[in-house]
Amino acid sequence: MFVNYPETERAYRLILEEYYIVLEEQQIFSKFKTARERYLELMEYRPKVIQKASVGHIASYLDMSIETLSRIRSKI
Repeated sequence: MFVNYPETERAYRLILEEYYIVLEEQQIFSKFKTARERYLELMEYRPKVIQKASVGHIASYLDMSIETLSRIRSKI
């Protein structure tokens, strides 16, 4: 397909690059910040997630236990 339609190759590459950037940001987000920092950043940049998602889903997204998330939320 890329040989017959070279414009699709470019579009595919751009989509793949964008996905890779988001994936790398998520890796950095979860590995180099404390649990509290991750939660505060989520509150700042994606407040609707906190309003709509369950506690279990938020904890999983932030790579922490529900108990840890509950302790963080109680202190904020």
